[in-house]
Amino acid sequence: MNKTLFFYLLIAAVTVSCSKEKDAELPEISFKSGGNYTDGNASVGQNAVVNVGVVADKNKKDLRRFVVNYSFDAGTYNQYESYLLKSGEKQHFERDVKITTRNEIGTERWQFEISDVDGNTARKEIVLTVN
Repeated sequence: MNKTLFFYLLIAAVTVSCSKEKDAELPEISFKSGGNYTDGNASVGQNAVVNVGVVADKNKKDLRRFVVNYSFDAGTYNQYESYLLKSGEKQHFERDVKITTRNEIGTERWQFEISDVDGNTARKEIVLTVN
């Protein structure tokens, strides 16, 4: 085999082995449904109390942090809550979040995040249209 061909094959082998990164395995996050839970986008009144139940499960790595962010009328997100999970919550986590909508018409976006110890983050969002 000539040296040029050998060199290109060597470069190709190194490139393939270095570019194979494992896809991030995100934690699982979902909303509770039924009863008094809101589990999807909804139209609600001003000053309405909305109950969102969040359930999260680890994938490969232990869960680490739960964060809730909100945005009004397509503005930037602000942090509503940040919670570092305790030892008994690192495999499975549940939290009910009570949201009181503002007293003006508009759109509220509520984002719920769960992160694992490696920083892999899964998100779900609910959009509330306040009438």
